[in-house]
Amino acid sequence: MDAENVTPEMDMAAYVELFGHQTFAARVVSAPCGPAMFLRCDVFDGKGGVAFSRLVNPTAVYSLTPVDAETGQRIMAQRGGPSAPIPYIALPPAREEMEDDDD
Repeated sequence: MDAENVTPEMDMAAYVELFGHQTFAARVVSAPCGPAMFLRCDVFDGKGGVAFSRLVNPTAVYSLTPVDAETGQRIMAQRGGPSAPIPYIALPPAREEMEDDDD
């Protein structure tokens, strides 16, 4: 493999702005997923840890502002912690037969 075709690994703390007006501070790491490259964002909880992780398509990123981890934690603490990601909601089991309402 020649140097022109190598994608550099990303591993940095950053203030992340996504299209759709979502912002958060996180550790951002390159995350290959099959043939695609995503960004794994370990969102800071504002207390020195990580609240949750999310995979983001790089085309959804408006900007990344590099910060150190301490500043990222402070940003999230000032915001009152991160907004929770959308929870997983299980769908009810499928019915085997549709009931006929014409009776």
